[in-house]
Amino acid sequence: MKNSILTLIFLLAALCSVSAAAGRTIYVDADGSAEFDNIQAAINDANDRDTIIVADGTYYENINFAGKNIILCSTDPMNPGVVASTIIDGNYANSVVTFSGTESSDCVLRGFTITNGNALEGGGIYGNATQATIENNNITSNSAQYGGGLSNCNGTIQDNTISENYNVNYDNRPPYVGYGGGLFFCDGIILNNIITDNTANDGGGGLYKCNGTIEKNTFTGNSAGLDGGGVDQCNGTIQNNTFSNNSARFGAGLGGCGGTIRNNIISNNVSSYSGGGLSGCDGTIQNNIIKNNTAIGTSYYEGYGGGLSSCIGTIQNNIIIGNSAKYGGGLYQCGGVLLPDCAGCPPTYIDATIRNNIVTANSAHSEGGGLCYCRGSIENNTIYGNTAGDSGGGLRYCGGTIRNCIIWKNTVGDSGNQLSGCSSDYCAAPSYCCIQDWMGGGEGNIDADPCFADANNGDYHLKSQAGRWAPTSASWVKDDVTSLCIDAGDPMFPIGPEPFPNGGRVNMGAYGGTVEASKSYFGGPLCETIVAGDINGDCKVNFLDFRIMAFHWLERPNQPPVVYITTPPDGAEFWEATESVWIVAYARDPDGLVVKVEFFIDGIKFDEDNDVTDGWRVVTSFNAGTYILTARATDNEGATATSPLVTITAVDE
Repeated sequence: MKNSILTLIFLLAALCSVSAAAGRTIYVDADGSAEFDNIQAAINDANDRDTIIVADGTYYENINFAGKNIILCSTDPMNPGVVASTIIDGNYANSVVTFSGTESSDCVLRGFTITNGNALEGGGIYGNATQATIENNNITSNSAQYGGGLSNCNGTIQDNTISENYNVNYDNRPPYVGYGGGLFFCDGIILNNIITDNTANDGGGGLYKCNGTIEKNTFTGNSAGLDGGGVDQCNGTIQNNTFSNNSARFGAGLGGCGGTIRNNIISNNVSSYSGGGLSGCDGTIQNNIIKNNTAIGTSYYEGYGGGLSSCIGTIQNNIIIGNSAKYGGGLYQCGGVLLPDCAGCPPTYIDATIRNNIVTANSAHSEGGGLCYCRGSIENNTIYGNTAGDSGGGLRYCGGTIRNCIIWKNTVGDSGNQLSGCSSDYCAAPSYCCIQDWMGGGEGNIDADPCFADANNGDYHLKSQAGRWAPTSASWVKDDVTSLCIDAGDPMFPIGPEPFPNGGRVNMGAYGGTVEASKSYFGGPLCETIVAGDINGDCKVNFLDFRIMAFHWLERPNQPPVVYITTPPDGAEFWEATESVWIVAYARDPDGLVVKVEFFIDGIKFDEDNDVTDGWRVVTSFNAGTYILTARATDNEGATATSPLVTITAVDE
């Protein structure tokens, strides 16, 4: 039997040594039949480019890669049974696996169950900023004050199951906090992992401050005592993930994430205070399904934003459906944060943009079934079938601009089925909207059946005799009626990529200004040929086309901000480590507001400033060496600019 196992090990060596063709292969078996009976002895004997293959069994060790670019793997890393039976058990003595930090991506840890580690940082794996690749592992039941599963691993982390890791108060050290039940400060690519049932005392049940790309992962059943049940303060791109059944006080799915959040499914997460789905996420939030999340709220001061709460960036092209809270079933206080443009300047409101979203079937026990206290530009949304217990079935106290929206079939137990508070200082009068039973004034509003394709089954495209997009068949189909919401939006508003014929005027609703906008119908056969100068697509070149051109003649795109580092100056020198260094940037926006400045060392983000009251600045320290500093400013419409490089040197005392 043993000979058969060893034969299998040799046959699978090629799988583990793809990147190490010039190195030797070293074998480990706990029963003594191989070259080594423990993993650390094999690592000590190995050189760069070697491969170590470990037979199944339990190895009670705390191993250290010691900077070696080697491949360490089980006999069959793609076989879940082999991974489950090849165990490195840290026996609660320290991190199970430690890297020195100098390893490159050629260093690979693959195909193990890594368990029972306990440390201050990285109970399962502590990386010291390693670039090593960590893949196809089961990292489970480890504990640390920072990063129960992994900490400070900056290489690619992919195809792992990271489960049931948790925070502890390590060695009874204050402060009594814990961040990152699953992962802490891991800034590489986090790809295609299952991250489940991890627990953080404070922030980031799944991930905390992991600023690389987070993609195609499943986050489920993670919890945090404070922020971000799934992820917290992760400022890279977060895309194509599933967040479900996570819990936290703020942001049960995602909390405090400032990067782009797109193409995710965020569902069935539960917050005990605000943001069942997301809270405090200030980057662009787009193309997500945000569904059936809850901000439960047991007291008067709890239960805000079942879907989203306090997200002040651009929120666009999302489906926000079936969420519930006490205030703002779909969205609460997205926009409206006070922020001065410069030190000493009076505060102004950030004009957050909420556009092209479908907000439907959300509920608020008290106010704002769809949206509540959302200040900013609310444009081209379909707000349909939401409910509230007291007021504002569709919207409650939403200031700023409300235009080009369809607000229909929202209900309430008390007052304001569609909108409430829109005759007060808290709420703007809507314009160019389709609002059921609306008698509150405002330019260009209509009260007419929007003629959705199939609202009962979630298709809110507008019917058109000229053609509407049918997502089920991925084709254009023609109807026997045409919605009055087509070509009824603000005539000064850009039509964007609406397909021809588009009437030269944006449609109302979530698909207005997009490639799925329903086509314009002029009462006769469609104009099959694009005629030069025919802007509205009615087969004629006349004054109507000239008027459209004149409306948009002087439109100007958003201008990016300006930013540069003022302190320290280029070429500065200072003492290493013992000296705190303030990094100060100057940033302004020619046609809006700067909302944040991010700071980078050698191209890696290490901090950001979202509050300009004391200037744009952060503090850090450096080990001896030469560093390149940059700053990146973001304005209120999402445009960014990066500062010129500043080179500094930290010298030994």
